[in-house]
Amino acid sequence: MKDVRSRNRRAFTILEMMIALSLLAVFSVVAVRVTNLCMRLPQKSAASQSGVERFDVAFSVLRQDVWAAQSLRCPDEQTLEISAGGPAVVWHMGTDASLSRSVAQSGRPGASIRRWQCDQRIQFSAAGPTVLVTALQDSQATRAELVSQFLLAGGDK
Repeated sequence: MKDVRSRNRRAFTILEMMIALSLLAVFSVVAVRVTNLCMRLPQKSAASQSGVERFDVAFSVLRQDVWAAQSLRCPDEQTLEISAGGPAVVWHMGTDASLSRSVAQSGRPGASIRRWQCDQRIQFSAAGPTVLVTALQDSQATRAELVSQFLLAGGDK
């Protein structure tokens, strides 16, 4: 007759099974969270990159407008008015975080409007041939100076 103790030693105890299942549950939770993070990361980075590209395009157009400006005026810190000998161009930072550029055509103000959604608030200030553009995001300010080459060369005399 076989010894009963030797047969019981080959089996798992309930405590060992519970510990194994607990470890399996912890690893499963960690694996699900890592998978979710990996799925969301490309979407967030694509949205962030898209915002940077939109701002870069808007800033490039603003730079071209200021470069050729014959007069620069800021009625308030959200608005920049540019005159380059042709139709007036007005840049405005809206309350909905959109940066807009409107061009008066045939005497109608704002006949041509282009908008960019921005992740940051933009403020303008003009002094002589220089426009100071301040981008505010997450309580950090980034500043850029744009200069009108026409005004810098004394074209306003």
